[in-house]
Amino acid sequence: MLLTLIFVLLLIFFLYTLVRQFKGASNTSLPIPFVKNGCLPIIGHLIPFLKDKSKFIFECQRSYGSRFFIELFSQRMIFLLDPNDWSPVIRNPNLSLPVKDFGTKTFGISRGFLDDEPIMNEIHRYFKLYLQSTESLDFLTARFSKCVRDVMIQDRARIGCHVWHPYSLLELSHRMIFEASGRTLFGDINPLLLEKEFLLFDKKFHYFASLLPDFIYSLFLRREMDARSNMTAYFNAHPHSDNESELVYHRAKRILEAESRQPNDLGASQTSIFWASVGNTIPATFWSLFYILRDPHALQKINEEICTHLPPFSFSDPNDKSFEFWTSGNIAKCVYLESAINEVLRIKGTPMVSRKCYQDTQISLADGTMIPVRENDMVSLFPEVMHSDPNYFPEPEIYKFDRFLGKTTDTIKGFLTFGSGKTICPGRHFAKNEIKICTALILQNIDYEFLETNMNISCVKNRVGFGIAPPDCDIPIRYRYKE
Repeated sequence: MLLTLIFVLLLIFFLYTLVRQFKGASNTSLPIPFVKNGCLPIIGHLIPFLKDKSKFIFECQRSYGSRFFIELFSQRMIFLLDPNDWSPVIRNPNLSLPVKDFGTKTFGISRGFLDDEPIMNEIHRYFKLYLQSTESLDFLTARFSKCVRDVMIQDRARIGCHVWHPYSLLELSHRMIFEASGRTLFGDINPLLLEKEFLLFDKKFHYFASLLPDFIYSLFLRREMDARSNMTAYFNAHPHSDNESELVYHRAKRILEAESRQPNDLGASQTSIFWASVGNTIPATFWSLFYILRDPHALQKINEEICTHLPPFSFSDPNDKSFEFWTSGNIAKCVYLESAINEVLRIKGTPMVSRKCYQDTQISLADGTMIPVRENDMVSLFPEVMHSDPNYFPEPEIYKFDRFLGKTTDTIKGFLTFGSGKTICPGRHFAKNEIKICTALILQNIDYEFLETNMNISCVKNRVGFGIAPPDCDIPIRYRYKE
């Protein structure tokens, strides 16, 4: 295996050298600086980029300003960090999210199926219809509330009332969301059957989503690929379930009807939805609880509005319908909760908004600079830089739960957490409701104590760039259910 890897790397180096000789060095063809530090033959800046994106990009900004470019293998990646330069990128029709590359490399969906434009357009329409309309969103939100309540009933029966149970904050967030979200979308399945595979795949998700050469996955990520295959096989074997959401029902039905579908495309597509529903909401809930539970003023304000707008559930009455009042409208009335979670997304939301160039084009930046972008280049925005800029967010290092009070996040310059333009996350409203509901129900029904005073934790560094990165270590707590 080692000899094979050495041979492959030597072959790539030879081909890389030939390409560079014929095409010329790409780092001299743009009116913005090329990052020289950390660039190696063949792989370019891959090592520092994958190891710690935030550190690498912040260092590049300090050395080169808000515009620079790097190389990953033979691909140029142009970074534009100033929000004044974002609009031309988002609106350029020749720059698009590499959805097909992402779907194939990350989840194993066949390229032929992803190339079926009528099917893809119809599936995209389902997202809009069943995740963004008020009626559908209210239904999913209320159903998720009920599913979290069901998880709490089981958990309460397991550990009893008034009994302190040692646990950890990330485990608690995972326990409350993983099963509830799976049942909300996919109906009467048992998400816990997928838990082991999900955790294994999710831990290395950033490598799949980085769109690396195929040989890296087959050589170094076999266990994770097997875990992904097991999830795919599960959803292939369960195309429909009782009480599944309209989104999942109509997607599965249309995929099964598609002539372009390959045998694993249904399961792979459903796996992508399953991961999307929990992959970021679990760490986002962890960070929300981490900050809110340690801020007495935030706790007071948020608890007051939860008591006012969101009725408590009964854990003993099977006919209790209180969850029906946990609608998007009522949740939106909890303005301090909304602001507190937006502040978490500002501090810990680390998406990298990237667009791939599918046809040579130009970007006209705010100061009139023209950036020629060639086919296969990537253009990336990294909002974390602006989220940490005191010119946009005063005292950015301090968590202020009321920072976003009375503000509409869509209009705040430099604040970008769910993507943008046509490819903005279609499930952002439901995902945010999941975080709010889980946080509110924990505050409403659970007493807690932190077991350690050392709270010096950070994000998993190599997960930065893909939404909300999980913590690099968990926080030990103990909890018990209130009466």
